[in-house]
Amino acid sequence: HHHHHYHYHQHHYYLHHYHFLHYHHIYHHHHHHLAMIVILPINLLICFQILVKILMIKNHFLVVQFLVVVQAIHSMMMM
Repeated sequence: HHHHHYHYHQHHYYLHHYHFLHYHHIYHHHHHHLAMIVILPINLLICFQILVKILMIKNHFLVVQFLVVVQAIHSMMMM
């Protein structure tokens, strides 16, 4: 019974290690796209300025709501 308990812990360790490697791979893959994410806001800012000019006249609340959502997405990407 004691031997079985040891085996369980060993199995648990391998599972934990696999998950770590898996998340580590995602992190590196995510980091690989950071270059594009950094370039993207520059293009987005130009689009925002046009979008704000169009929507500001029609609906100010919609622009604020849109910017809040984009800011939240951008913050998530930076994490």
